[in-house]
Amino acid sequence: MRNQKGTSEIIMNNIEFEREVAELIGRRTEGEYWDFKQQWYLNNTDLLHDIICMANSPANRDCYIIIGIEDETFKILGVDANNRKNQQNVIDLLRQKPKWAGGHIPEVYVRTIQIDDKELDIIIIKQSNNPPFYLLEDYTATKKAILDTYEKLRPYFETIYSQKPKQRHVDFNQGIDARLITDANMKKLAEIPIRPVRIAFDHWELHEVYEKAVRTAVRHGHTNLSNYILYNFEDQPIELYLRLKLNVDLCEELGASIYSFPMKYHPIEDPEYFDNRDFIGKHWNRKFIRTIQAILNSTKGKVGRGHDFFCKAFGANEQEYFKLLYMPEAMIIYRFFFEGIGLTDEWWVAFSGLTDDEMEIVKPIIEKNVFTDIQSKTNNNNVLNVLRYYCITRDDVERMMENH
Repeated sequence: MRNQKGTSEIIMNNIEFEREVAELIGRRTEGEYWDFKQQWYLNNTDLLHDIICMANSPANRDCYIIIGIEDETFKILGVDANNRKNQQNVIDLLRQKPKWAGGHIPEVYVRTIQIDDKELDIIIIKQSNNPPFYLLEDYTATKKAILDTYEKLRPYFETIYSQKPKQRHVDFNQGIDARLITDANMKKLAEIPIRPVRIAFDHWELHEVYEKAVRTAVRHGHTNLSNYILYNFEDQPIELYLRLKLNVDLCEELGASIYSFPMKYHPIEDPEYFDNRDFIGKHWNRKFIRTIQAILNSTKGKVGRGHDFFCKAFGANEQEYFKLLYMPEAMIIYRFFFEGIGLTDEWWVAFSGLTDDEMEIVKPIIEKNVFTDIQSKTNNNNVLNVLRYYCITRDDVERMMENH
């Protein structure tokens, strides 16, 4: 069972991992658990040093060395074939050369992904319960080795080991009212290293104003943008999709990076909802809310650039979006598994094949998102056939994975 589950999770995790790396690149800065390199290390000493630093990071999570990113601009260049290493090369370096304290060696993997048609290598240093990692003997470059490699290193020195200090960034963490954005204030704002520029986008009615504001910001060099996307307020469910899709489309057209963070509205000043999170907006329902939460769980709560990923997560069009809203939750969480065994298609054929009268029966049941005792909700066999897909539990999925 463990192997079958692992296969399904790996398929999902590949997309999540690529998404996470793209988000880190979009931040245009290095952090506690990630670092960027323009190309593979020219000597093993530097590689070993950085792996040890990441293995001892206080971040308490997996750490990444992302290779193929330009040092100053954070532009995606892709991996140079020169001196490129694979996972076995790195493991051999860790095992064969130095002596490790306590015999504990960092667990390291090398994965290759594609972003913007460019290959990136990511060295993944796994979180461990055995820090600190350190060597029992010196493992460093000798004077002779440095002198011997001087001619080889000299052409790279200025580009790789730039003496320019790293730029600090300003983040107001508040969305600017799109109606207030002008060429003048965006030009002025460009005089400080603000990243990201946050532009509010709470209502679809303002999408033309918002789009104009984004174009104005990008025109003045603000290519790293972000916003919180309010939903479950007075908006229609389709408006969440339209706002997210507009951001993705603007990323593609303008070459910008816009990260959206959908935020569920909750009336925190209403005593009725002090102790619970059950508020449902007048145009929303429990099933739609659960669908959005399930999707955002796989995207780590954010939506950024990447048209193909967005289409898979939220649908390529409005029809696919509503298909997802009504899709059984298990088929969203375990998307690739159910698609692979054909059960998602089977559900869709049954659901879309219902008559208009049957749709009037089944949709209110699905929207309440309560599927206990479905026999008491209707005596229509076609509706009951559809509802059985919504009764699939996590335990059921585990058993199904074991049998496949």
